[in-house]
Amino acid sequence: MGLLTNLNKSCLPCVLLIVATGLLSCKETRSRLNEVGAQSSIRLIRQAETTYRSQNDQNRFGTLQELHSSGLIDADLASGTKRGYRYDVRVGKDSYTATAVPVEYDVTGSWSFYLDESGVIRGSPTKGSPAGINDPPIRDQ
Repeated sequence: MGLLTNLNKSCLPCVLLIVATGLLSCKETRSRLNEVGAQSSIRLIRQAETTYRSQNDQNRFGTLQELHSSGLIDADLASGTKRGYRYDVRVGKDSYTATAVPVEYDVTGSWSFYLDESGVIRGSPTKGSPAGINDPPIRDQ
């Protein structure tokens, strides 16, 4: 029994290291999944804006609430916060911008995303600030 106790004490740092590495990996995985979800939500906003403008009698783009009221996006996205990201849509008569920013930088995500009426999604790791027109287009549009 004494040998087992000594063995357990000597293995404890190794076990803690393995657990800590696993937790870090879990955190990174969750963050990456949130980023993928944010890209998907920005794509959905792009599609919803195109549909809303073509169906709207005023021939304009819609706010998150208007997109939701038209059945084009879900209530979570319309609330402005979904899966670790904060969404903002600003609408003009012939233009719109949509941004997705991590709720907590480097925890819920590292990348921010930007979309406008051009349909090009842009993004970069902006340390929690919104991405913008000068950021590079993302690879998978």
